[in-house]
Amino acid sequence: MDIEIYSGDTKAIVSTQGAWITNVSNLDGDILFPKRRFVVDGKEKYRGGCHVCVPQFGPDASGNLAQHGFARDVMWEVFEQTTDSLTLVLKGEGDYVGLEAELAVTVLENGLSQQLTLRNIGNSALRVSPAFHPYFALGSDREAVLNGEALELNELKEAVFKSPHGAMQLRTNNRVLSLASDGLPTWAVWTDSLAPYVCVEPTEDGFAFASEPLADQQINRGEERSFGFYITW
Repeated sequence: MDIEIYSGDTKAIVSTQGAWITNVSNLDGDILFPKRRFVVDGKEKYRGGCHVCVPQFGPDASGNLAQHGFARDVMWEVFEQTTDSLTLVLKGEGDYVGLEAELAVTVLENGLSQQLTLRNIGNSALRVSPAFHPYFALGSDREAVLNGEALELNELKEAVFKSPHGAMQLRTNNRVLSLASDGLPTWAVWTDSLAPYVCVEPTEDGFAFASEPLADQQINRGEERSFGFYITW
């Protein structure tokens, strides 16, 4: 189910399938590249919008979890809805049956706010290292400047990680976006150039599940952790 929320002339469309924000736009056009299906080498891929990566960003060395986890592939339930906000909840599965995720999306007149809360309602500690995965729309020239540095998109087929102090600034041909996060200090910059977009993604620890667990990646029984992602223009 697609749900539309808005503030002023800014509109977001959120799918309960995967809690995937499929589009964010205003009268000046798309802020996020609208979600689309691509077929590459016979394989189906979805690109665009913004989704959460839960329980992890990137690959899982154990092979038990899909790339970017399972949350973007399953149905979430609507917990609360207003004209400008939507809160979705998800109960985990498999080894993460004790995980409860809550995503609150709020549209601002000139921005978008997302708050992700992960709760351990199970009986044992859970390893998490989440992220947000936005696809920012570029113009026909496919040019982007991040923190004053022009991006060479053909060099971003493998994610490049950055850990700036404070907010990130992304400039395209017709937008200047300020990107900020809470609890997600490592940013991945990536694109496969299937269409005019670039991803600037706040993560907790990058490809954390590709290596041994860190102590701060644990949520103990009865605990919760919250993460934020904010886009303004």
